[in-house]
Amino acid sequence: MEGKRVITSLRLENILSFGSDAQDIELQPLNVLIGPNASGKSNFIEAFRILNATPEDVGQPIREGGSIGEYLWKGGIKINKFSIRITVTAPNKNHELFYGVTIIDDRSWVKIFFESISYLQGEEGINDLYETIGNGRAEIYSRQTPSSDNASSITKYLPSNISIDQSKSILSQYKNPEAFPEISHLQDIFSSIHFYTGWNLGRHGALRYPQNANLPSANLLEDGSNLGLVLINKPASVRHQITERLKAVLPTVEEIFPKVEGGAVPLYIREKGLSTPISAARLSEGTLRYLCLLTILLDPTPPPIICLEEPEVGLHPHVIPQIAELLIEASQRTQLIVTTHSDALISGLSEHPEAIIICERDDEGTKLRRLEAEQIKPWLDRYAIGDLWRMGEIGGVR
Repeated sequence: MEGKRVITSLRLENILSFGSDAQDIELQPLNVLIGPNASGKSNFIEAFRILNATPEDVGQPIREGGSIGEYLWKGGIKINKFSIRITVTAPNKNHELFYGVTIIDDRSWVKIFFESISYLQGEEGINDLYETIGNGRAEIYSRQTPSSDNASSITKYLPSNISIDQSKSILSQYKNPEAFPEISHLQDIFSSIHFYTGWNLGRHGALRYPQNANLPSANLLEDGSNLGLVLINKPASVRHQITERLKAVLPTVEEIFPKVEGGAVPLYIREKGLSTPISAARLSEGTLRYLCLLTILLDPTPPPIICLEEPEVGLHPHVIPQIAELLIEASQRTQLIVTTHSDALISGLSEHPEAIIICERDDEGTKLRRLEAEQIKPWLDRYAIGDLWRMGEIGGVR
């Protein structure tokens, strides 16, 4: 599938529902995980939260999630550490960059047991750039920097054998983009991952009330609390596109207009036949949810990676195929990690079966398997992929 690829593969070992039998999963521009409840879909996204925290405080999401003990695989023998291994596009875009981190339970404290950054150079193998060594020491190596013509230049980087805080990633301790652009590159990617895993759209949800004009305005926050501010700061052409896509499912909508009132930004929608606009406080949950999804997925300059859980929740079945279209379009501009329980959304991806990852769990932990187009090709003349999923033909069911 063509589109945006930032992280090209991910390997999880002994973390949450992922056991010791680790596997590499290739990531596409669009990755939609399907499977039963408790099969590991949300745990997959949780690994991205840990990566997202490495440039500041890798322990924060672990503490918020309970403790380091809660993140360790509990099958078989007792485990005291977990690992995340990924490959990403390198700064020069001609090679891939490997990043690996192993986190250990040090008497209930989060501790970096191992961390490594390397260039992957095809047949030339691995060129190490950084690696933890000993107790609280790390090595930044003399390195070979791949160039576009596959030649290598050797550059010395100092200090070498530096002292580090093992409760934190090197990405939070060594910030010198000129001296080490690869670390800076990983910092930028990980810190820019955005998550949308649940909005409070009830009566007292933050989206329903005028929002502080001092909130960030570039991208929607995870709780959606800056929706009006994001919309007011988008170009008129983008707001028009969002309005038109909202009209496609809500024909009575005429205009979406946030406005600044004092130090706050309330959000209104004008509908046909009504003398005054409706404030966000009185919009339906489905309308607010779809407006958030449009704001995220129609953004012309989105964050490089977006994790989105169950975008179909609370929406009419006729709207869900539109979400599939939006995901496909957005994957040209951002890499998407999506979970869903909607067969209608999966059916909307029938022309892109390679975007679907089957998530299943057995005694050895969560297993991921990308759907193969050839596997289902004989069926597609008669069935959509969502039908095959319900029928149990592609897995991902109880």
